[in-house]
Amino acid sequence: MQGEEGGVMRYIISMPCMRTTLMLMMVGGLTSWVVTFLLTSNPRRAFIMLCNSPVVLGSLFFAFCSYETAGDQADVAEFQSALDGIRKKHTLHEDKPPQSSDDTEK
Repeated sequence: MQGEEGGVMRYIISMPCMRTTLMLMMVGGLTSWVVTFLLTSNPRRAFIMLCNSPVVLGSLFFAFCSYETAGDQADVAEFQSALDGIRKKHTLHEDKPPQSSDDTEK
């Protein structure tokens, strides 16, 4: 996996929801750090928020996004099977080509 173009990072980012989750973790961690420091003026508490908030935000968002993605994939699979059934039904009834209006006039 390391020898491929882009390596592990390309693999991680290609996973559904992972890129958005990583970005949310970075932005959320920095935002919580700044807001906590501005509200409390306590650098220790702000550092604790900087370390803990990305874990909490990332876990919650990744769980939600994975749930939504799985639901969407299930809907797509159901729709695809319905389309396959319709295609199969039409191919069974099309054993002979349909007659055009020119053929019936002769």
